[in-house]
Amino acid sequence: MGKVLEDIEGALLTEAEIYTPEGSEPKAVVHQWVHAIAHDLPLFGEVNGAKKEVIIKILKGKALFKNKKSFHHELTAKLPILTFLLDGLVDSFNYPKLLGLKTCVEDILETNPDPKYTISALYSKAV
Repeated sequence: MGKVLEDIEGALLTEAEIYTPEGSEPKAVVHQWVHAIAHDLPLFGEVNGAKKEVIIKILKGKALFKNKKSFHHELTAKLPILTFLLDGLVDSFNYPKLLGLKTCVEDILETNPDPKYTISALYSKAV
């Protein structure tokens, strides 16, 4: 996915700079746009005039977008687990089994954490 995302970033960076809030990076806006287009969600900056049609037109001009389905596939096809399963490198995938341990966040963060930083005590009482 690295090369594809790099190409998309290169194509959209100038447009993203217009909508990038102070203190943020244009790449973050590009990444949100990519996610929004692939998953049919609103674009960041829509209220300020960013339009999916314009972003898609830019991507089509660089041959980086054919249709939503292929765009989504291009972005997700190279994720490790999907690649292993699709390429037959592993026969199956199972999530790890729960160990049944009663470990709370406060147990692993520090010896005596400030209660305002954890909900573990509340969770333990509720369970």
